[in-house]
Amino acid sequence: MQTVSVMEAHKGVIGYFGDRHGRPAEKGNDHLTDEQRAYLTRQDEELAQRRGALQAVVMVNVYESGEAVPQVQFPTESTIDMDDRAQVNEAVAKAAAALHDWR
Repeated sequence: MQTVSVMEAHKGVIGYFGDRHGRPAEKGNDHLTDEQRAYLTRQDEELAQRRGALQAVVMVNVYESGEAVPQVQFPTESTIDMDDRAQVNEAVAKAAAALHDWR
């Protein structure tokens, strides 16, 4: 009997409903095996460790009129001093670069 990994069995893709953190949600994932659920949870935990604490959320709301309204939010665990323009600008520049690369 040949052992097949979770990812090999699904050709590299496992479809699932995620919670707000990207982990498998408690409901709606009855199709996942225990092995798949453990794999997804482990992947999320490893990613969270590599990333570290969330420092900022940079958003731009775009309206039908063409108006774009930017905002930056800092979670309580953020080490960015929101009164330090250089630190805020650095976070916004990282977000702009990520959005540019996303396209």
